[in-house]
Amino acid sequence: MRKTFERFESEVSRGEVKGEVTLEVFGATPTEKEDHFEEMYQLVQSEFGDPLPPKKSVTRREEWSFRSNELNRLFDFMVENSPWPKQVLGPVELVFNYEFMWLNPETGKLFPGQTSGHNTEDGSLKSSILFMVRRNSFASLLTTFPYALSDPRISEFLSVVVPYLPFKLSPKHFRHAVPLKTRAGYNHRKLAKEEKEHLTCLLKTT
Repeated sequence: MRKTFERFESEVSRGEVKGEVTLEVFGATPTEKEDHFEEMYQLVQSEFGDPLPPKKSVTRREEWSFRSNELNRLFDFMVENSPWPKQVLGPVELVFNYEFMWLNPETGKLFPGQTSGHNTEDGSLKSSILFMVRRNSFASLLTTFPYALSDPRISEFLSVVVPYLPFKLSPKHFRHAVPLKTRAGYNHRKLAKEEKEHLTCLLKTT
């Protein structure tokens, strides 16, 4: 996941890690026979000190908070201590959110249509991707593409950015953004059948 993030950050986006970077240790769920909490807690505490005040949770859980400039150190820690024991949650997770705009790696410039003219607080169109680094890492993308499906530029855009994503895009996860009339923001509706079919064809060519 580290290499995936670094490639995504350097080649296809321009942004920053936004908000807290957290490291979490989880206990086993009630149905699991083995609990690695104590071992993992001692490992993290010895490296980063005491955690934040505990929060209410069904399972045992401790959390540490960091600044974004400490991300490399945290990546090193996750890599050096892998593979992590098998557990439903965690047992250790590094979580951070990356806010960005789409960059064209072929030109080194932002794709047009993202910096202004949108129904957001500042008029820009920012995307974000949540990274969860653990035994089975994953990433969750929240984005509004700068071009509508009817815009010819969407084909080039998808062909450039999709190869850099750490997951496959599925048409069933897309929604059509409709600007709100009285305030900043959007409503979202499901794609019509013909829109979904068109998007499926576009994604097949990437």
